[in-house]
Amino acid sequence: MPSVFRIACGFLAVALPASAHSVSWPEPGMNAQHTAFNADETVLNTGNVGSLAVKWTADTNAQIATSTVTQGGRVFTLSTDGTLYARHAGNGKLLWSVVVEQNGAPSNWGVSVKGQLVISNCQIDYDQSTGGGHGGVCAFDAKKGTELWSYAIYDDGTNNPVDSSPYEAPVIDGDNVIFGESDTASFGHVGYLIVLNAATGAPVGGVGNCGDTESNDCNYVSNAPVAAKSGVIYYNSGEAKGPPGTQGSMCALGETAATNTWCYYTADSNLAPTVANNLVLFNEANSDGSTSSLLALNQATGAVVWSANVSATGGHFAPAVANGLAYFSVGSNGFNNLYAVSLKTGKIKWTYASGGTVGGLNSGVTVANGVVYAQCRNGGGNLCMFDAESGAVLGATGPGAYTTAPPTVVNGTILVPCNDNDLCEYKP
Repeated sequence: MPSVFRIACGFLAVALPASAHSVSWPEPGMNAQHTAFNADETVLNTGNVGSLAVKWTADTNAQIATSTVTQGGRVFTLSTDGTLYARHAGNGKLLWSVVVEQNGAPSNWGVSVKGQLVISNCQIDYDQSTGGGHGGVCAFDAKKGTELWSYAIYDDGTNNPVDSSPYEAPVIDGDNVIFGESDTASFGHVGYLIVLNAATGAPVGGVGNCGDTESNDCNYVSNAPVAAKSGVIYYNSGEAKGPPGTQGSMCALGETAATNTWCYYTADSNLAPTVANNLVLFNEANSDGSTSSLLALNQATGAVVWSANVSATGGHFAPAVANGLAYFSVGSNGFNNLYAVSLKTGKIKWTYASGGTVGGLNSGVTVANGVVYAQCRNGGGNLCMFDAESGAVLGATGPGAYTTAPPTVVNGTILVPCNDNDLCEYKP
């Protein structure tokens, strides 16, 4: 891989915090199930989030479209400027940075961390063909930023060369890394699920996103990362073999299997799953075009367990799950409503409407110690907080940012995009 595209700089003399930052947020949604719930948070609570203040601010040169992740006293942020930044969790000082896409990273790219591995979407090489080169995922040393391995599709399986590009952020489930990859042998926005060994980057599984191991003759695949649990992937497939009007499906696939275990067919082409309480949860637009439903499928069979209809559609974010409730943000143009739904019955417990005091939600949500966090719009971008039990507004503070990245809540701090092109850490 040409070194011109991998520019790293180190600040190894900076001491990292020890016990103060003992909890990690290793991937968007915190885990491969995307529950977005930090059960270990004890500092931030309903009584003190109204007095948040910025502790440090770091420039990332462009918007941050995906959650910041943390591990071992380090904060890792992928900016749409095409750079992966590693910072000191205590003061925000730069430890190293590496360019993963010289032309800027698409908003559907992301980063995850496992131990001393930081795994990010990346562009590996560039050419002048239609596909523009080979993109996929790269693994970097968390301490130094040096590249350890990379993966992309280089041929169509029959020794015909292709260009390639990732369409989903990497998800880490146990020892495996999972992401979606398209190539120029397919059309539009289609491709394959790829499963790699996290330590080596070696392929351990993979299948066309239609469940077809030979080709990928399908379309309408979501940019949302897959969910995974115990070796099974739950993903928005392009397979559309259901009733007329079907555009895609939510499917379950073993990480080393060749065919799907089950599929739920839908007219919605943009599904973002969460796995919790033996359920697969996602927001699905209804056929009337003006409403949607939070849908719960049986994790083992794909059968519908319940459906919660709401009077909003758009803004597909994976629901957060905590203490028997699913929290999901749904709406359009950054003016989303927020709903809390019982995992047991599917009944809506409370609703925050986008016309409320902190404006509409612009992002997915995070839950920790009785508080729901999001990015909101109310004249300007704001970090906003709600009581997880009642839905009461606990406050909002700036500077915020108009991005869809939900806040990361760890160790008494909140990491969230701010000032449009910055990363901010908030504390009471």
